[in-house]
Amino acid sequence: MKNNQKADLKLILENKINTLNRKCFIYGAGNTSLLYGIESFDKTKLNIVAFIDGNPDKIGTKFLNKPVISLDECVKNYENPLVFINVGTVKTINQVIDLLNEKHIEHYILDKFIFSQNKEKILNIYNILEDDLSKETYANIILARMNEAKQDFSLVRNNQYFAVPEFCQNNPNEIFVDCGAYVGDTIEKYLFIKQGIFKQIYAFEPESKNYNALKHRIERLNKEWALSSEKIKTEEAAISDTDSRGQLSSVKSDSPSLGAQIIHDDNGNISLIKLDTYFSNKKMTFLKADIESHEQKLLSGAKNVIIRDKPLLSICIYHNAYDMFEIPLLIKEINPDYKLFIRHHYFNFSETVLYACE
Repeated sequence: MKNNQKADLKLILENKINTLNRKCFIYGAGNTSLLYGIESFDKTKLNIVAFIDGNPDKIGTKFLNKPVISLDECVKNYENPLVFINVGTVKTINQVIDLLNEKHIEHYILDKFIFSQNKEKILNIYNILEDDLSKETYANIILARMNEAKQDFSLVRNNQYFAVPEFCQNNPNEIFVDCGAYVGDTIEKYLFIKQGIFKQIYAFEPESKNYNALKHRIERLNKEWALSSEKIKTEEAAISDTDSRGQLSSVKSDSPSLGAQIIHDDNGNISLIKLDTYFSNKKMTFLKADIESHEQKLLSGAKNVIIRDKPLLSICIYHNAYDMFEIPLLIKEINPDYKLFIRHHYFNFSETVLYACE
């Protein structure tokens, strides 16, 4: 463990940003902000007037119920604006910072503001993480997301969802639940890691193109691994905290599953499933979730089965800043006996996974 990482984290989180009576703007009307959603922006308690974006096609439209304006319009129409940057890559962040500096606009990274608001929760999670690698990874990703440190690529690990030894062991009675199964890539990895030894797989994927690709891959895997057709069960559905209907919302029309948000809608074309209902009479031993900021609702709708079965948990926490501390706290609330590990699996801010096991 690098000695200065916790000290840096604690010191930087002390920095408070005065937003009292300020008109605030979010720079970035794309998937990064979509993954935060209206609920997360409401949590900030910022007086958000509008989103700013450099894409001229977005100017004059609505995004998360707010108008989208240009930076020039912001400067022209608002005195002393306060801008929070919420874009996806370090390169883009630095480009936006240069633009705002040129126009002498006060600005901060949105994640830095949110993390500073929740300093005690973040430091608490740091303290309860199970090993030094988890602590170092967590501190570095928090600092990098605040643009206060470079991402340490030496901390990136392979075998996403299976990077902790307890998650790689063979278990002939294992029931693996893949929420956000996408096109079956995790299931294929699972079969190799587990050497084809398992009892049952349940795969949930709401987006129709992805679901069709998932079905196609499973047909191939069944042949390659000599599996019966009943071993891998698929559901074209999303996982949430209620049994209802919904729809996907995304700013990427060509790839609606990546960065898509699930919106509850009684007339929606997607089934929403609560795991406590689906598994009321079925067991699970390993739960993986990568569902684009809907992980907290999944966990809220799975409390009973998690308490009952104590499954291994591989839960993505990178989709927005709140997930970085709210998901670990929620898991410890559901089962205080869980040990928590954090691993990061890519060379940007994506693919931070929380691992929980007894």
